[in-house]
Amino acid sequence: MKRVYLLVTIIITLLVVGTTKQTFAVDNKKKVKAVEANATSTVKVPYSLEVTEESGSLGLVITLATNAITTIKCPEEPVSFKPGSTIGIDVYQASDFDKALHRNEIYIRPRAEAAGTNTNLVIEFASGPIAIFFRVVEVKGGNNAGDFTSEVIIKNSFYKDELARANETALASKAENEKLLARTKELEKQLQDKINSACDEDKLTILRIIEDSIVFTTRKNTIEQPNVKISQLGRLQKTKNGWIASFIIENRTKDFIPLNKVESLSNKVFSTWELPKKLSPKTETKVSFLIDADLKEMPTEVTFFIGTTPLKVKTSY
Repeated sequence: MKRVYLLVTIIITLLVVGTTKQTFAVDNKKKVKAVEANATSTVKVPYSLEVTEESGSLGLVITLATNAITTIKCPEEPVSFKPGSTIGIDVYQASDFDKALHRNEIYIRPRAEAAGTNTNLVIEFASGPIAIFFRVVEVKGGNNAGDFTSEVIIKNSFYKDELARANETALASKAENEKLLARTKELEKQLQDKINSACDEDKLTILRIIEDSIVFTTRKNTIEQPNVKISQLGRLQKTKNGWIASFIIENRTKDFIPLNKVESLSNKVFSTWELPKKLSPKTETKVSFLIDADLKEMPTEVTFFIGTTPLKVKTSY
C-alpha cells in the first residue's frame, strides 16, 4: 500500500509540473508576440524622403508598398527613366496636363506579385542620372501612413544650382527692397520737411501781419534792467496753431545789444526774427512770437536771452 501511495504521489507531482511548464511556455509565447507586435507598430517609415546623387552610396533604400503609389518629385523634366525590374512594378510619368503646370512627377505603383522585390530606378536628367534604390513590402489589411514612403524628393545638382540662384535672387531682392525702403523713408522725410516748412512759413506770415498791426496799447508784465526794458503788449491771443504773444523791447544803451534766443518753457517758439539779432540803441522794437503750446494750457512766461543774461517776462491773457 505504501508503494502504491508513493507511486500515485509521484505521478500527480509530474503532471502538475508538466502542466505548469506548459502554461509558462504559452504565456511566454504570448509575451513575445505582444512585444513583436508592439515593436512592429512603433516602427514607422518616413512619409517623405530626399534623394541626392550620394544617397545610393550612403545606403538609402526607399520602402514601397503593393497597391500604393509613391510620387517622385523631380526638379527638372526627366529625359527617361529605367526601372531595374518591371515585374509587377508600374512606372509612369506625369500627364501632359501636369507638365504644362511645370510638374515633373514620376509615379511608382508595385502590384501584389512585386512583394519582397529589391530593385532600383535610374532617372536620366539633362544634368545627369540619379539612382533610387527601393524595396517592396506587402501590408496585410491595406496600407496606412507609416507603412511606406509616399513621397520622394530629388535634390540633384540641378536642384542645388537652382536653389543657389534662388538664394542669390532673394538676397538681391532683399538688398533692393532695403534700398527702396531707405529711399521711401528719405522721400517721406523730405515731404514732411516741406510740409513743416510750409506750415512754419504760414505761421511767420501771420506773425508779420500781427506785428505790422500792433499799436502801443496796454503794456504789462514789464521787467526792467539798466540796459533793457521788456513789456508785454496787449494780451495773449489764441489761434489754432498756438498762442501769440507780442512784446516791446527797449534798448536803453547807446550801443547795440544782442538778443540771442527766446524760449517759452519746453514749447517751440516761432519768430519773424532771425536770431541772434542786434537791437538798435535807444530804440523801442515791437515783436510777436507764436508759442506752439497746448491750447488748453496758456504759456505763463517767455525768456529773453540778452547776451548771456536770461530775462523772464510773465505773460497773461
